[in-house]
Amino acid sequence: MPGISGGSETYARELVRALGRVGRFEYRVFLPSVAADVDGLPAELVPEYRASRSTGGRIVA
Repeated sequence: MPGISGGSETYARELVRALGRVGRFEYRVFLPSVAADVDGLPAELVPEYRASRSTGGRIVA
């Protein structure tokens, strides 16, 4: 979740960027609708994921 998840968001975002730069395989990122952007790799929106902006909603998802 852009700007909300903190350290885990930063880690995931930087990992995707690094794989886009130096990764040797073909990667695809699957994203929930609340985080529909990614840098460096092809992405696919997963509409079936129960996305939520609240902590409780993310736990249930």
